[in-house]
Amino acid sequence: MRRLAPDGGDVEAHLGAFLKQAMKTNDPHYKADLIAIRYYLRALTQRAASDIRAASAGQTTLLTLVTRLHDLSVSHGIRVCFISFNYDTLLEKAIEDRFGHYFQSLDDYLSAPFPVYKPHGSTNWIQELALSEPSPTRVVYDHFSQIPLAKHWDAGTGGAVEMLDGGQRNVGQGNDRLYVPAVAIPADYKDAFVMPEDHLLGMRTALNETSALLVAGWRASETEFLRICATELYSHLQGLRSYVVDYNKEDPASAGLVAIRNFPHALDLRSTGVWGNGFAEFANSEDFDWEVRGLIDPRT
Repeated sequence: MRRLAPDGGDVEAHLGAFLKQAMKTNDPHYKADLIAIRYYLRALTQRAASDIRAASAGQTTLLTLVTRLHDLSVSHGIRVCFISFNYDTLLEKAIEDRFGHYFQSLDDYLSAPFPVYKPHGSTNWIQELALSEPSPTRVVYDHFSQIPLAKHWDAGTGGAVEMLDGGQRNVGQGNDRLYVPAVAIPADYKDAFVMPEDHLLGMRTALNETSALLVAGWRASETEFLRICATELYSHLQGLRSYVVDYNKEDPASAGLVAIRNFPHALDLRSTGVWGNGFAEFANSEDFDWEVRGLIDPRT
């Protein structure tokens, strides 16, 4: 991975090839590496999110976004939900700070004032992976010391997603389950969802009822999610409006431009407008209310 940096290599493409190699060969060392990457991603993301919260004293751009959307939801009688491909819990913290609604169970994601769906998992979730033979020793629940057990894991299968309980529970002697961070490895194809089944159903229902999309910092590279969008959004395509942030037609790699290019052609992400000055600038802009009112109310 370090060798990629000087040449600007594609990390997601490299990890995609790595994933395919692990599943093709069933090599126990590759499988252990896949589990280790999940622990690394969680630790890295948690540290970065903690630094952001500390540097901003909790006054993050996401809190600004949640607050401004709440004001508009009250004044216009609209419902809001989030679909986030980020692993961190900064969005959950923003909702907690604004509404006092705490995410202590998976059900709290569905019952939040603004429900949150996370197809690629979350740093506060864990995933249960079945092993072909039981653990010979007593191991701590969701702890990286379990990585050697990955040699008994079928790398092509997932498992149930649960809420992390702080790592206090012990799995016990002779256990046949491996618990690992529920975060999807950022491969270029990213077809696998790491989310509870009822969350997936809730997300599909929310998309089917959606009349407007606000897209920020997303490149629309998830094949399976785009397939769901094409199915659930197409039924009410004529009334669907969208607004894309991080759009820069001069920069072919800008997230908004890539998202528009990757999104199904039948669904036009430019049906309302685009914003080229970045997410933070948009959330704090005096134009925010005007732009989003136009998104949620076509008469505006």
